[in-house]
Parts: sequence; structure tokens; C-alpha cells
Amino acid sequence: MAEIKSTLDLVMERTRNLTLSDEEKRGHAEAEFIARVKGMICRYEDGVLTVERFAGELTRLMAEFRITDGSAVLGQFARRLDPHRDNAGTFALLEALAGVMTRRLQTLFERYAESVEEIETQARRRRLSFLECRGISGPAVIADIAGDAECVEETKRARIAFEREADAWASEAGGELAAQ
Repeated sequence: MAEIKSTLDLVMERTRNLTLSDEEKRGHAEAEFIARVKGMICRYEDGVLTVERFAGELTRLMAEFRITDGSAVLGQFARRLDPHRDNAGTFALLEALAGVMTRRLQTLFERYAESVEEIETQARRRRLSFLECRGISGPAVIADIAGDAECVEETKRARIAFEREADAWASEAGGELAAQ
């Protein structure tokens, strides 16, 4: 009588001789490291981790994964910055981890936030002008810019430019973070 095999048995049988290359192993390790750093950042933002505990866990995690360059960590911080929320806690943690190198990132972020504000202001003006041409005006009229395709596209371009500059900052500052 024939043996009935589960899907798991079939998969295990077919993948028995497959192994990961060193490059694939490094990629998986890097992805796991980044995921754990993101989790730590979330725990810090939620108030579960203090600056000291975060620094300790980060040092342990970098040693565990044999990370010698902290640019990946700093890049994750830069990606979390948002001009529509308070980023003081993120900058305070970065200051504790990377020291004086954060001033450049703060300047980059301030320029990015100003450009987003300018983009949104122009979009509001366009919307209000459009409504005014149709006879809709007054102090109660609020321009909805969420559906403004031009505003969305310009904001995306500004975000991409900011992330590019932030990645360059993270690459420069990463060595200092790893050295601490």
C-alpha cells in the first residue's frame, strides 16, 4: 500500500540537499539584524527601553551579528523621521548613540520638513484658488490636499532626496557608532 505523505514531508524531501551560499546567509543575517533594530527602535519610542538599555542591547546585537559598521542602524533612525510628528526622542537617542554627528542629520531633516511644508502650502493655495473660482470661499473652507497628485508626487521626491542624503550621513556616521 502506498504511503501518504504530508506537504511538509514532500517539501523536506525535495529540499534536503539545498544549502544557502555565504552571500545568502549574510543577506538573511543582515535582514534579521535590521528587523531586530527596528523592533528596538519601536520599543524605545514606546518607552519600554531607556537610552542606556537601548545602547547596551545595540552593542550586544552588533557583537552577535558581527556588525562593524553602524550605518544600517543609523539609516533605520533616519527612515523613521517624519515632519508631521515630534522627533525629539529619536534625535535624543541618536545624540546619545552617535554624538555630534546628529547635527548634520537634523539640518537635513529640517530642510526636508521645510520643503514638505512649502509643497503642502502651495497645494493648499492651488486648492483654495480652485474652489474660489467656483464661488466657494470663506474662513470655514479648508483645502484638502490629500488627493492632490502633484503634492503627493513632489512629497515623494522630497522624501527620496532626504533618504538619499540621510543614507550618505549614515554611511559617514556609522563608523563612529561602531567604534563606541
